[in-house]
Amino acid sequence: MSKKEATTSGTVVSGTPFSNLKPFYVLFEPSVTHSFISTQFVLQILDNAKIETNYTINLPNDFIAYSPIFDKYVLISISGTICLGDLIQFDLLDFDIILGMH
Repeated sequence: MSKKEATTSGTVVSGTPFSNLKPFYVLFEPSVTHSFISTQFVLQILDNAKIETNYTINLPNDFIAYSPIFDKYVLISISGTICLGDLIQFDLLDFDIILGMH
């Protein structure tokens, strides 16, 4: 989903919370089962644990992508509430993080 699609969709929410004191652009996606972090944004928040893995990601356009890295314990602050996210590293274009809500 692109930024443009997110702003016109009635089923998702986007915003700018913080991770490790850095603002990031997030998409809250209720129909997604996993959460993702952009490879570029990971370079800015270097203090999370990385686990080598081999995730297969089936995208809505029937494309299959692979992710070799899983980022564990990513600190996320939303309206003062702190939580830790386990995120699959992926080359996202329009968002820093996609939080699956399913």
